[in-house]
Amino acid sequence: YAHQDVPFERLVELLNPARAQSHHPLFQTMLVLQNQAAAAIDLPGLTVTGVPAEAEVSKFDLSFALTETYDDTGALDGMRGTVDYATELFDAPTVQGLTDRLVRLLAAVTADPDRPLHAYDLLTPAEHGRLTALGTGPADDLPATTVPALFDEWARRTPAAPAVRDAHTTLTYGELDARATALAGHLAALGVGPEDRVAVALPRTSELVVALLAVLKAGAAYLPLDPDYPAQRLSYMLDDARPRLLLTTPELHRRLPGHPVPHLYTDDLGASGTAPAPARVDPANPAYVIYTSGSTGRPKGVVVTHRGVRAMARTQSERLRVGPGSRVLHMASVSFDAAFWELCMGLLTGACLEIDTRDALLPGPALAALVRDRGVTHLTIPPAALAVMPPDSLPTGLTMALAGEACPPALVHAWAKDRFLVNAYGPTETTVCATMSAFQHAEGPLAPDRTVPIGAPVNGTRIHVLDDRLTPVPPGVTGELYVAGEGVARGYLGRPGLTAGRFVADPFDRAGGRMYRTGDLVRWTPDGRLLYVSRVDDQVKLRGFRIELGEIEAALGSHPGVAAACVTVREDRPGDRRLVAYTVAADGEAAPGWAELRAHLAATLPEHMVPAAHVRLDALPVTPNGKTDRRALPAPESPAAAGGRAPRTARERELCEVFAQTLGVPEVGVTDDFFALGGHSLLA
Repeated sequence: YAHQDVPFERLVELLNPARAQSHHPLFQTMLVLQNQAAAAIDLPGLTVTGVPAEAEVSKFDLSFALTETYDDTGALDGMRGTVDYATELFDAPTVQGLTDRLVRLLAAVTADPDRPLHAYDLLTPAEHGRLTALGTGPADDLPATTVPALFDEWARRTPAAPAVRDAHTTLTYGELDARATALAGHLAALGVGPEDRVAVALPRTSELVVALLAVLKAGAAYLPLDPDYPAQRLSYMLDDARPRLLLTTPELHRRLPGHPVPHLYTDDLGASGTAPAPARVDPANPAYVIYTSGSTGRPKGVVVTHRGVRAMARTQSERLRVGPGSRVLHMASVSFDAAFWELCMGLLTGACLEIDTRDALLPGPALAALVRDRGVTHLTIPPAALAVMPPDSLPTGLTMALAGEACPPALVHAWAKDRFLVNAYGPTETTVCATMSAFQHAEGPLAPDRTVPIGAPVNGTRIHVLDDRLTPVPPGVTGELYVAGEGVARGYLGRPGLTAGRFVADPFDRAGGRMYRTGDLVRWTPDGRLLYVSRVDDQVKLRGFRIELGEIEAALGSHPGVAAACVTVREDRPGDRRLVAYTVAADGEAAPGWAELRAHLAATLPEHMVPAAHVRLDALPVTPNGKTDRRALPAPESPAAAGGRAPRTARERELCEVFAQTLGVPEVGVTDDFFALGGHSLLA
């Protein structure tokens, strides 16, 4: 209390904080303790009684006033508290909950004052029970099984039903089963079995589905390779995963980096002869290995087993109402776990999986035409891709699962009226999906306002919202999301330290299970909805891609001309979120230009991780504690045209104007690079 007499106005003058009309400049929460008895007012001939003043305007976001009370003898009798709050920020039930917890904490502290503050439980037993119920998905009482076993059930039940269809071929469940079993026999003859990995680089046709199912029937895990990835990244994945075999075609094999892993061309198999029966697959065996962005600069392989597949298939059939007669679009690249989600949604529910080339799946008119022409009933799509679809271009009655990044409420308002739309959430480490919302409403009291909820736990899944001491937080309080249950992955391939740090012991599981620390910050609402808030680290979701900014920064820092680098996501134009790189030149080195840095990044990073813009700085801004101040990073200037040929014809001028308008730049030359000027796949 040494400075309690400093005038408030003087304090504001000295600190000069940033002013805003929406909140107080110095602090937003005030606690006042009135621990002196009010002075008695004695007026001759009058009886004076104090009347509480009712403030109609709250000066601060929250104001707690505690006043000591006394009995008739003048002894301290307790405390009386009042709370003023800004109604634009809080409603009465929220403030009532805060005060109830404060009273509960004060009672616990006075009853047992020698405990550490964090040891006091702010939740009642009833609240603990409610949070446990909210965080527990429907139990799957059936024994764990595998993808091949679940597929075989449908192959026996509906052998003549269509299972997979591409632009030229339709395979029935019986035909797909026979071809996959034959290829699995070839793999077994080559020594492939459980705990092995088989790399797969195949075109997006029915043959890809045959190959993936064959690898799973052989008991191995598939390792998807995208030939469009940089050669250095593919080489790292092959060196790190050490697959037993590579399934590919001669054409795609030529696009892959040279590597000693043995290969098998699916085109050369022909009719199957006698082959050994594939090994029996255990649910604990890996099903696939997906490489995700790594914060240390190296991608990490997530090893996912079969154990959570039955529960996932039941979630799809029950919540998304997919089954025989449904047509599921296989839209995601096989390099991402969403492709496994779509594969199972089609083949493990009796539906038909619709697959096509990447060009046919570009968001916009091409995707809309494909959905209509193929009669697609179920579509999983990132919100950023749905945002560029022409209004009402997708058929009514379509079921859509939005996943991969946060969903803006405006998308729900625009698309949920005549379609069935859910918001799904799940990291790769939890067998694709951990939570899923109910079907959303486009309008009315149930329509989302500021945030679209990420829903409730899916089948066989438990979730916990915890603080940094693994203690459940009350509704309304932000905590980190932990996921437990059958879908939790085995870990990261060959990275025991990283696995131990992210897959931790579940203190709420008496059987000694594990839970995955997602790094996502969420909160429960009082009415039981789960809302996504932000991240605890620098991982971002952009256009459905999971990106560790640290990996891009490490790649930039490996350039000899870069002394320091920072990457962030900016939205300088509404709806256009993009990666922006900031670099500081190394002493004694010529500052590299953006074209040089782009080429350097493209040699190691996939296209979706290469920033769309670059800003060169003399130094990175830092916060008072020495960390990079991302909020102080400047907006990039509009990229200048690369000096390409000017348009000569009316058509060229019209096209250049369209591209300039799309990119938000003054002009575009005919030969300018769309991506070098800040473009990306969705803008295209």
